[in-house]
Amino acid sequence: MPGDVRHPLEEKATNARYRLALDHTAIVAITDHRGTITYVNDKFCKISGYERGELLGRNHRVLSSGQHPKSFFTEMFRVIAKGGVWRGDICNRAKNGSLYWVDTTIVPAIGEDGRVDAYIAIRSDITERKLREQSSVDAYEHIKELCNLKTEFFANISHEIRTPLTAILGYTELLFDDAIDPAERSAHLNTIRRNGEHLLRMVNDLLDATKIEAQGLGVELVDTDTVEAVVEVIASLQIRADGKGLPIALEFETPIPPTIFTDPVRLRQILTNLLGNAIKFTEVGRVRVAVGLEHRGGVPMLRVEVADTGIGIKPETIGRLFEPFQQADASTTRKYGGTGLGLCISRRLATLLGGGITVRSTPGVGSSFVLHVPTGPLGHDGLLGADEAHQRARRYHNTLRGVETPSPNEHPLHDRSILLVEDGPDNQRLLAHFLRNGGAAVTVAEDGQVALDLVERGVTFDAILMDVHMPRMDGIEATQRIRALGVATPVIALTAHASGEDCDRCLAAGCDDYLTKPITCDALLGTLARWIDARDRDAA
Repeated sequence: MPGDVRHPLEEKATNARYRLALDHTAIVAITDHRGTITYVNDKFCKISGYERGELLGRNHRVLSSGQHPKSFFTEMFRVIAKGGVWRGDICNRAKNGSLYWVDTTIVPAIGEDGRVDAYIAIRSDITERKLREQSSVDAYEHIKELCNLKTEFFANISHEIRTPLTAILGYTELLFDDAIDPAERSAHLNTIRRNGEHLLRMVNDLLDATKIEAQGLGVELVDTDTVEAVVEVIASLQIRADGKGLPIALEFETPIPPTIFTDPVRLRQILTNLLGNAIKFTEVGRVRVAVGLEHRGGVPMLRVEVADTGIGIKPETIGRLFEPFQQADASTTRKYGGTGLGLCISRRLATLLGGGITVRSTPGVGSSFVLHVPTGPLGHDGLLGADEAHQRARRYHNTLRGVETPSPNEHPLHDRSILLVEDGPDNQRLLAHFLRNGGAAVTVAEDGQVALDLVERGVTFDAILMDVHMPRMDGIEATQRIRALGVATPVIALTAHASGEDCDRCLAAGCDDYLTKPITCDALLGTLARWIDARDRDAA
């Protein structure tokens, strides 16, 4: 109809308004049928960083990011060359090298001959959205990796727990056989103890790993006998090495300081992990512990190398060794066991001591782990020569081998009265047995309220053993209320939590000391005797 015919000037004005509106809201480009750029708007120039004159007459390949495969653009051109509309997300590279993403719609312009003579591309910036999506993908992959790691870790932990528990429960059952001879009974008991100690080491590793994650692992620096620290570790692992027929060679490569200023507990923990791994992963040959003194950056350092002739480590897996819950590979875990925490904890401890751990290894030949810890100021007593250090090590090792458990006939708590506050029947019987073997008279209270009632009635004791976690009234409250009565009797807390915070809470409540479960007979009797003797001296 004549009324529908638009004046050419009106149509031109309308097109201009369309372009103006489009240029204000979108990134626009036009190319000819060969893909040569014939028009770009200001938004295109702004996001790409190119001037208009740098783009006109060129192909869009100038913006190629290299992020898309060739097939991506082949499919795009197949669609638009046939007159179809294509839409997708494209990653481009700006002039300054940065990447940006655009949601792109390409519309072919059909000429009067029915052929495509131009392409109009309308884009919107979706870079922020893509970054959020990528962050979500990365987070998902990270969580997935953590979940896989967690699953593998708990599988390893399950194995590490069930294996010694099988031995403990199995050999305990064998002990019920009345026909068993004394030598076999002793061997079974040693097996139970060895597996129980393995479980305790694993629990301690898990606690240390937790403290590392929480940045709560601390060190206490004191003067430490250098030779004794190394020899004690070797002596503690000698039986394990002897069982595999592996000699442990101790060498002093240079003169060393007789004492260093470090944390002896943490130093022994590191060396125990390193030497324990060397023994674990070595079937034939030997293990070598070499001690020396080095200066690194002007700082005197004790250098302890633990080298073995074991299975070695592949170069590509060495970097994972010091990550939590990691071993060289899954087959290593299956064959040799372990939680994968030892080396992670050891490196962290070495760092806390001011040093570090390095490793060299050749698959099938062996590995060498080198620990460096600062010695602190070198004393005026001079250094121990290698020969003197060897002699001292030999004497101390012989002393350790000659140490025997105090005879049950020795009664360090003779005629002493001990109040044992413990809710667990099994622990009541065990600890009471230890105490009575030590010569003490034992009164058992099943919770803090019973203990408090006894003290309030005027019953006196030479010392109180106070379990921390009990029903009705726990050990913390009971100790506080006993102290509020003005009672100065030594109170030793019994806690299953080895964290510093829990122990500090015991001391703050009025306990004089604490023992961490599991508690050995020697530790129990020795701690009680020390505090009772100290009280007697103060009273004298």
